[in-house]
Amino acid sequence: MKHVFRHIRRRSQTLALNPLFVRWLDREDIPAEGKFRFMPMAIDFVMGFRDFNKYFVRYPAPASPFEEALNSHAAEDETHSLLFLEDWDDVGVDLQLGWRPRDLYWWITSDWTRESRALDFTLTQLVFENEDPLLRFAIIESMEAAGHVFFKKTADIADGLSQSEGKPYRYFGRYHLERETGHLIGVDERPFLKAELDPERAARAAVLVDRVFDVFERHFQLWEEYAQAHAAGRLGFDAEAEGRRVAGMRPEPAVDVSRFLSLDHPVDLTGEAALLAEERRLAFEELWRTPFHCWVRESLRPRGHGSRRSGVGTALSSPGDFDRMLRSFFLQWVVDNWTCADYFQLDTTYPTPDTALERGINRLSTLYASEMNRRFVEWERLDLDAFTGWRPAEALAHYYLDPLVEGHREVFADLRKLTLKYPAPLHRYWIMKCFVRFGDAFMHSLGEAMALSRVADEDFIIFAGFPERLHPDLPPDPEADAAIEALERAPLSREDAAIVRAIIRETRDQEARRSALSLRVLEERRYEAMELRWKRRHVSEEAAERKTA
Repeated sequence: MKHVFRHIRRRSQTLALNPLFVRWLDREDIPAEGKFRFMPMAIDFVMGFRDFNKYFVRYPAPASPFEEALNSHAAEDETHSLLFLEDWDDVGVDLQLGWRPRDLYWWITSDWTRESRALDFTLTQLVFENEDPLLRFAIIESMEAAGHVFFKKTADIADGLSQSEGKPYRYFGRYHLERETGHLIGVDERPFLKAELDPERAARAAVLVDRVFDVFERHFQLWEEYAQAHAAGRLGFDAEAEGRRVAGMRPEPAVDVSRFLSLDHPVDLTGEAALLAEERRLAFEELWRTPFHCWVRESLRPRGHGSRRSGVGTALSSPGDFDRMLRSFFLQWVVDNWTCADYFQLDTTYPTPDTALERGINRLSTLYASEMNRRFVEWERLDLDAFTGWRPAEALAHYYLDPLVEGHREVFADLRKLTLKYPAPLHRYWIMKCFVRFGDAFMHSLGEAMALSRVADEDFIIFAGFPERLHPDLPPDPEADAAIEALERAPLSREDAAIVRAIIRETRDQEARRSALSLRVLEERRYEAMELRWKRRHVSEEAAERKTA
């Protein structure tokens, strides 16, 4: 392991020459108060660092002192995201950007930050795939060393600003540097240093060190490029224009490979394949009957005259109309609504597909990612910027740090872990199919509520049941499409059948957890105060308009 430490030191010395440091933070013509303007490009890494540590670095049941040490370090690193938001306010990023919450959410999920998100996925994948604590230590120690290089550079700038402005700057300043020593925090590293690695693991550790530092080299380059573009006034980011452009719909649903992922396809199965399809159908029916989904379908139904209102729907107040119903829980789904496309772009896609089936999986991933293209206009349709009254920093805090939204982030992490655990195309197909189809219990329930309220399909096209109207036309690949169509008819080994059953069970449970969280939000009337404030403001504005007229 001593050789690993030396390699980390060498890469740290090279990282110190990154353009972020020598071409940006060292620029004498940029005032200190402008040096941290790269913060928007750092959001995914910094704010996602908490979940990275909590859900991927940690060992759920540590079985050795090495694993316990990594868990202890991860618990400390989980706390740093809040410091970033403190400095966000101290730097005045909200005023610099002038963004609304939906502009910010578009930014963190758009092509502008996609490479940064892909880099963070690489780190997540490295940690997940290396359960050996000595190899995982090589990854984490490399990340700590890279962080130390960064904070050594920012601490002096932040300390100068603290003295002149009287603000703490705890993320960029000395406070954080003392917790980014380049080593594990609060942990005796000597047992790691004394550990012996066989030649194979030593070679693997060296590769992991290089991969981590390559990620940070590119991260810091992207941060520097953003800062330079922002300082020169040539960033060119326009969330509204981009959000409206990608939200366009075709007049009729596309006929594409996604039709093979319908709940009932294929209809001619026998034997074990038929049993698995039936288990999938029963899982959907179970989700359809959850109290939250029942409430969504029944809460807008008129009482009497054939009303089907029953169960939990009678225990909760009626929302009155479809928009108000959505606003009563929609903010709870902010992670799912805004980052679901990333799941298909990063998690389920094969970077270099080797078979027709892998190409088919990639085609499905592209189509399903496109179904999230209306997230900007749907947010606008519900007037959620005014409804929340959030500043961008508050929108970030809700997304990454809110205790109830935490449950959705945990479910999303479990979905990512499931997908990483089973990389084979057969298993990935089943994960995608179950994730999408079990999600339909929610989507189709909303569709019934839309129909009751006579809401136009185009307002919420996914809820209305026509997601294919958002699908792009893909280049023809009949072989890949045929591989998807035939997959469930192929013979299954006993091992594969057991894995598919586990996938059905885990994805069903994940969707049930989302449903239960939403029910809790309703029962606690979590967003009712926002609704009342928003409604009063509208009444006041309408009264003022009438008076003026």
